[in-house]
This record gives sequence, structure tokens and C-alpha cells, in this order.
Amino acid sequence: MIWLLVALSLVNAVEEVKMKSFDINLDESPETRWVHVMEAKKVEINNFITFFESQLNPFLIKYISYGLLKANIFPSESIREMQGSAEYLKINFNTVVAMNFINEFYSKCSSLIIRKQQNGIILGRNLDYDFPSLMRELSIDLSFYKSGKLLYKSAAGALYFGVVTGMRPGSYALTINQRDLFDHAVFWESLNLFEGSKITTFAMRYSLENIESYEEAKKYFENIPLIAGEYICITGTTDGAIITRNRNYVADIKQIDEYNWYIVQTNYDHWLPQPVKDDRYHPAIKRIEEIGKIDINEDQVHKIMIMEPTYNWETVHTVIANPLTGYWYAVTWPADA
Repeated sequence: MIWLLVALSLVNAVEEVKMKSFDINLDESPETRWVHVMEAKKVEINNFITFFESQLNPFLIKYISYGLLKANIFPSESIREMQGSAEYLKINFNTVVAMNFINEFYSKCSSLIIRKQQNGIILGRNLDYDFPSLMRELSIDLSFYKSGKLLYKSAAGALYFGVVTGMRPGSYALTINQRDLFDHAVFWESLNLFEGSKITTFAMRYSLENIESYEEAKKYFENIPLIAGEYICITGTTDGAIITRNRNYVADIKQIDEYNWYIVQTNYDHWLPQPVKDDRYHPAIKRIEEIGKIDINEDQVHKIMIMEPTYNWETVHTVIANPLTGYWYAVTWPADA
């Protein structure tokens, strides 16, 4: 009883907010397929643009945009999406381009991969980010269609065209957690722009749109060069893994197997001590073990994700997914929470 009372006291008391849902038709022109999203989120996007442009001077925004476009770092289709959205909203195209690179410099997240006794692998995910109030207002739940069929789902932010959390129903689900490589990130990540490296969130979108199987997607993320250090969290229908990435090679792969029925990943290497001031790793493990492999399910994972410190003041969205069953639950939080 005492444990239950303590646990309940840690559950986030703020009422979660259902994200506004949109369908994206990939058969439509890239310039127009996002217009309904831009219209619905016009006020929130303009608020974010005003804030973003207040943090960087116009010359720097233009310089960042020029470098990104010169390096061909974005897929041409994504650039057309950015151009179409900028024109529709009558905002600076360079700002939109620079915005679509922000995940490479800051993102703090928690992800859980848990095998159920039956019916697949559960992926639990909290996206944490700086200036969460503005990010929460941009949060959207997307369903991407091709040839009239649902291809994948994504929890995202309006005007951001990569994927930070996504699922291809019946195949696999993906999240990205940033990994600090303890080097001069701005220098190395800028250098990697000119070495053919990929922006991870756009590589995730490419995977969801073009790679059908868990095994092929896992191999893809083991081998592509990336701009930033990352933890790629991927679940299939019967398997799951955390791929710890340096920019050009794999540092470690931890997989669900007969000995590991769950994996927890935050923003630090699992084989190193976790920072005392940001230890989201051990509390999550403790709660999973207390529930146990027999009783774990999507609802229990949801409860873990909204308990402190897994949930914290920077949490932007929470997603629970199960590729085998197609289960997808995506919510955000009040801007002032």
C-alpha cells in the first residue's frame, strides 16, 4: 500500500492533451500536401517562428540555411514541402530550413522497448525538448497515406518534416534519442554536412516510406553515416533493439532476447554510470521490474511514461506503439504545464 501511494504521487497530475490529427497524402504534390496542417496550426507556427528568429540573427539563419541546402542534406521532396509551406504561410524559407535542423543540436528523450507475453513488442517514448511550451502547441499526430493505404504514423511538430517518433503498422516502430559524443558538436556536425551524412530524423522518414521490414530498417540504421550521435530505438513485431551510433559507425547494439525482455534508453550510454542530476534510466527499470513481464501491457507502459522523472517539465509528447497490433497512442501536454 505504501509503494502504491508513493507511485501515485509520482504520476503526472497534469491532464494530457490529445494531439490534433491530420492525414498526409504522399500522392499529392509536396508543395500542397501540408496546406491543411499549415492552416490549422498557423497561429502556433507564427508564434514559434517569432521566437526562433528572436534567438538567431537574420544573417546566421541565412548562413545556416545556405550551408544545409548547399550540402544537399535534405531530400529534394522535403525541400519542396518546406518551400510550399513557407509560401503558403508567407514566412522566411531560410527560417523553415534552419528549423528543420534543430533536432541535431538538442533533444532529450526516454524510450522503452518491452516484450509482452503475447501480442508483440511495446515501444514507449517521451520526446523532451527545450522551450516545451511552444513545442507542445506545435504537436500533431500524423497518418501518411500512399495509394490510398496507410503507410505509417508519426508524432511530430507542425513545420518539421522529419520523423522523431513513427510506426509502420505491422512492421516496425522507431524513435530517436540524442547521444552526446562529448566533442564540439557544432563543428563536427557542420563538417559532417559535407561528408554525405544523413539527418537522422529524415533518414527515419525515408525508412518508414521505403523500407518494409524490421530487419532491413535495422540494417539501414546500422550502416548509414549520421550527422550526430544517436540512439536509434527500433521495435518489430517480435524483436527490438537499441542501436547506439557514433556518426560513422555503430558503437553498440542491445537487443531483446531470452535474457533481456525490456530495454530502457535515455540520453546516455547504458554501460556507463547515469548522471545523478538526470537519471531517468534507473527509475524506469525499477518500475518495469515491479510490474513484471506477465502483467506488462500498453496501459502499464503509459503509466510508466507519465511518472516523474520519465515525464518532466521538458516533455513535449508521449507515444505508446505496438507494430504487431497497430496500437498507437500519442498525446502532448498543456503549454503551461
